[in-house]
Amino acid sequence: MPGAVVTTTFENYICDGRQIEGTRTNLAESTVDTLACSIQLENGKVTWEDGTVATRDAYWTITRVRSLQPINDLRIRTGYASGVTAEGVAYTSTITKPIVWKRGCQPARRVMIPVEGTRVLESENHSYSIDYGDGSCDNIVHITKDGQTKDV
Repeated sequence: MPGAVVTTTFENYICDGRQIEGTRTNLAESTVDTLACSIQLENGKVTWEDGTVATRDAYWTITRVRSLQPINDLRIRTGYASGVTAEGVAYTSTITKPIVWKRGCQPARRVMIPVEGTRVLESENHSYSIDYGDGSCDNIVHITKDGQTKDV
């Protein structure tokens, strides 16, 4: 239902020796031919048994464009995240061009893969740009690190 909210707050939650904290809120924005949901993570934190900590805050919008044939559905993500890694490195991750996933690229596996869009990851040590392509199902990702590009 549009306007429906699901909030999960982790309290005293431990998984494989790691304490998980934070609040994740999902907000349904539409339910017709285009499904949209915003997801917000506030005060995300993982604490390992040795006291190492990583933090994360994020805001994403995920839109699913439905087709008459589900194999042609698209998933589109926008948003950003920031935090500090377990190694103490601050980072941001920003989607600068919406990331588009297609299911039709690998129909036998029934999975969606990213085929278009750009994400920029920045830390105090490095800057990365991940370009998923032009929408074709070529399985090629262009990664630029500190000015040098490599196709993967």
